[in-house]
Amino acid sequence: MTRSRMRAVAGACATLLSLGLTGAAQAAPQASGTEPVTTYEKGHVVECTAQLERYDTVYVSLYSNSVHGNHTQVVISSAESEYAGAAQPEKLFNHGAIRTVVPISPVDGRVESASSAVVHGRYALVGEPTPYSDEMYDAGYRIVTTGTHQDISTRLTIKAFGERAPPVSYTHLYVYKRQTMRYPASYISSLDGVGSPTDVYKRQATALVACDVAACRTQA
Repeated sequence: MTRSRMRAVAGACATLLSLGLTGAAQAAPQASGTEPVTTYEKGHVVECTAQLERYDTVYVSLYSNSVHGNHTQVVISSAESEYAGAAQPEKLFNHGAIRTVVPISPVDGRVESASSAVVHGRYALVGEPTPYSDEMYDAGYRIVTTGTHQDISTRLTIKAFGERAPPVSYTHLYVYKRQTMRYPASYISSLDGVGSPTDVYKRQATALVACDVAACRTQA
């Protein structure tokens, strides 16, 4: 299966988690009135591919977030068939250990006996955190995210259909700590005379990156 097709299947798999993501987003603090609202998040991201003897590609995505929870996806493909699944495990990255079981089923809707993929192994921090920042608009809000990314190393095994294999490549492999600030339009309007919104965001982002991570309440 081509990488674009694999991504498409992974996207379809992600829709299985949409209700959980929506609920988590609604539970997070929302900006109201004229004041911005700040949330603090930390988590892990692992995205990799592997090859089993009878299957061309195994795509695995593991994502944890202290606010939105844990989310996993697995897509297994060959020239004859494709399987996919998603889950929201209670535990995923736990003190250097990774373990999750993801139920999988045929993408074309065929009825088969229940099957699952198991991903397990170890991970460790590598190097030093690097600054990260992003700005975007969403539903009338200006959202500014600042924080750090830090690389991790892993030793993973992926098991499915009686076979097992380690990842052969990684797309994403890091831990993150971040502060997200949601600014309502009324707050942006109130910045007149203070400087452009972009200047204000940059000052806030610079202050966060420069501050002690523990003082910013983003300690892993």
